[in-house]
Amino acid sequence: MFEITKIKSEEGSEAAAFILSQFEKFIFADYTEEGKASVRGYVTAESLVANDADNFAVVARLQGALVGVAKVKRKNHLSMLFVAAHCQGRGFGKQLVETSVAECKSRHPDVTHMTANSSRVGLPFFRSRGFRPTADEQEVHGVRFAPVTLELAARPRHPGAGVI
Repeated sequence: MFEITKIKSEEGSEAAAFILSQFEKFIFADYTEEGKASVRGYVTAESLVANDADNFAVVARLQGALVGVAKVKRKNHLSMLFVAAHCQGRGFGKQLVETSVAECKSRHPDVTHMTANSSRVGLPFFRSRGFRPTADEQEVHGVRFAPVTLELAARPRHPGAGVI
């Protein structure tokens, strides 16, 4: 059984370890030592379970095993999205993005877009989900990324708005 839920405080350490393992396997080869240290300092149990009006995380589990994590910060920035290698290509990443977008729209109905900073290996996935690059690949403090954005459908301001 596959399910996506908001992260619980007791899941923070497991999720952080999962994310760091994914960085090690797929992304750190493109980073400098400074970039790796920056990520290791940023990906913590505490940062993942932070849940307020503008920040949240969701986890994906398959038969109880953690297979994916999405973290949104600053209202509409998808700061992390990871799916275990053996689960990629099965729609889990798509569902994590859709769940994150729905939660963003629920918290902030006027949100018009979602942004992310994609790794080189993640860019094809983001493009397949409708995200578009907004600038060339960049390197900041040893972290390489390509900024991308997804335009979101506007929600009617009142019942019946836009209905023909």
